[in-house]
Amino acid sequence: WEYQINNKLTLRGAHITGSGGPLIHFMPGTAFACRIYLPFLSRLAEHFDIFFHDFHGHGESDTGDGVFCGWQKCVQWSAEVMDEHQLLQRYERVIGVGHSYGGCMTFILAAERPDLFSHLFLTDPFMVPEKDEATYRQMIAPLVQKTHLKNPVFENESTVREYLKGRFMFMNWHEEAVQAYINHNMNQLPNGSFELKCSPSIEAGVYDNVVEGLWPSVAKVPHPTRILSGKQSVPYFREGAQIAATRKENIEVHETEGSHSFMQERPQEVYEQSLQLIEELLQNF
Repeated sequence: WEYQINNKLTLRGAHITGSGGPLIHFMPGTAFACRIYLPFLSRLAEHFDIFFHDFHGHGESDTGDGVFCGWQKCVQWSAEVMDEHQLLQRYERVIGVGHSYGGCMTFILAAERPDLFSHLFLTDPFMVPEKDEATYRQMIAPLVQKTHLKNPVFENESTVREYLKGRFMFMNWHEEAVQAYINHNMNQLPNGSFELKCSPSIEAGVYDNVVEGLWPSVAKVPHPTRILSGKQSVPYFREGAQIAATRKENIEVHETEGSHSFMQERPQEVYEQSLQLIEELLQNF
């Protein structure tokens, strides 16, 4: 599908149907196209229809002027897309699913438009405790500068693979996920080189954009919610998830082996655990 914002910016995504089950609405992590999660999502698609869209400047969506739109627009446009596709009318139950930044956006969207979802299932959502926000911002500032200077072009696929092997976030990824990243998070140029679909300016813009709406949204979200947290993930995110569960009876945290992108490291095992948790959510609430 396509959703035009203006003459320079069109959002894109996909709607996988035919399962006969409820709908999963999925949003991805920073700088990731939704399709890189297909090793995980395609397994869930045996039981659920899946609707996903790439954020501004991510995946198949346009970059526009190269300046990230901000979290408020991400949430607003997600709601507009869901309304345009009449997902509420087509599905009795819609499960909001998101990884990292996409989990954070799902929390906020669910608080602003609780009618859009029946349940939430979030995989390692971006959740920095309020008490640590200032410290986290200081840590992020150098990352923003470094990202702006990143070269988005790689000579060939072997160079891409070497790059991924050398970065902590990617080093334990399953081969299925690595190939999905190359296939869907990069464009192959006429000279055979590969270029990241998410430009450094967009990625840096996401990091630099303070998401003030998260914790007020956590306080308001009424939906039965499960958070799956990686045992070796970012300590801030792990603590944030636990704080949310302590404050809200409708939120539970479960753990799984792996780091922040655990569904990319162990797609089959995480699929099995996720399916069990989602089915329990649907049966009990």
